[in-house]
Amino acid sequence: MELEINYRFFTNESAKIQIQELVEKHKWILPDWLYRLNIDAYQSAGDGADALTKSSHEYRVSNIAIADSFFSESKQCQDRAIIHEFIHVRSAEILDFITGSLIEPVKDRNPELFQFLNERSRVVVESFTEDFAHMVKNINDKK
Repeated sequence: MELEINYRFFTNESAKIQIQELVEKHKWILPDWLYRLNIDAYQSAGDGADALTKSSHEYRVSNIAIADSFFSESKQCQDRAIIHEFIHVRSAEILDFITGSLIEPVKDRNPELFQFLNERSRVVVESFTEDFAHMVKNINDKK
């Protein structure tokens, strides 16, 4: 099945084209299980996040929200940010397993352990994703 890509809520046509070019350039990173990718524009909440990803492996869909602040970043940062979000999509199945099998079961029995595991897994996943995105970008830049 071919990947369906939807670009939603973009009011700035040049921003939409910019994202489309980045998605096209890096879609090889996306997993084969993905059937639908929604790329949504949103107004930044000022939290420092240029993009947010939510994937549902069981439904074969991912949503990536691109903040307006993304377009203030350099081309290098935009490129790396898309790679970063695509790696989140690729690793969604693993993260869902870890969260559902190892972290969520302790939520009610040991809230402090749950909070620790939840935050620690978030930091580890973000660190790994960022490091991996830098590696992929460096390899792409050398081609």
